[in-house]
Amino acid sequence: MSISQHTRNELLDLTTELASRKTEALRLYTPADYQEPFHASMASERLILGGNRSGKTMSAVIEVARAATGQDPHGKFPKKNGVGCLVGRDWKHIGTVLYPMLFKPGAFQIIKDEKTKQWRSFNPDTDSHRMDDRKPAPPLIPERMIKKMSWQMKSANYLNSCELTNGWIIYFYSSESYCPQGASFSFAVCDEEIQNDSWLPELQARLADRKGRLWVAAMPHSTAEWLV
Repeated sequence: MSISQHTRNELLDLTTELASRKTEALRLYTPADYQEPFHASMASERLILGGNRSGKTMSAVIEVARAATGQDPHGKFPKKNGVGCLVGRDWKHIGTVLYPMLFKPGAFQIIKDEKTKQWRSFNPDTDSHRMDDRKPAPPLIPERMIKKMSWQMKSANYLNSCELTNGWIIYFYSSESYCPQGASFSFAVCDEEIQNDSWLPELQARLADRKGRLWVAAMPHSTAEWLV
């Protein structure tokens, strides 16, 4: 049976789209043993501690991406129409760390499995002999799901908010400012040392209406009063 060129093109587009979705970052992410208990915890408030390059910020933003794209495997968040709040130390931290980790390739590395020939997370313990075969994972939040972005300063990646096609909205704030009054969040995240101690109680209040969840990524030697 012959098919028209138009149908052939549609099938090709669908095949390409399916292949692309199979290799989206959240489908390939495999948490380390110490990260999985954090992801699986149903606690309303969570803390993940680690030194530089320990994976604590990645764990925190993986939770953000899973929540906002409706892909949390533990069912902690609404699939649609949620509201998230991500608080960075300052705007530079948002522009150089949080924005790239969520919306640019490379939050983690991927590699083609030698047996299955399918892409998967790169494991530095078992894949050390294949360092040259790895490549950056696609963005945690794929472009196909982004509806609109609002910027504080686009040239520096200072992102104010991102609205997704499923109705989720993520707001970004510098901890040098103050928590917005009257907001209601499905989740709130603090990454690294925030500069204003008033954020934590304010965020806890903003989570109440939606029965939202709070998590914090911090250094183990932190003695900040708000964190203690």
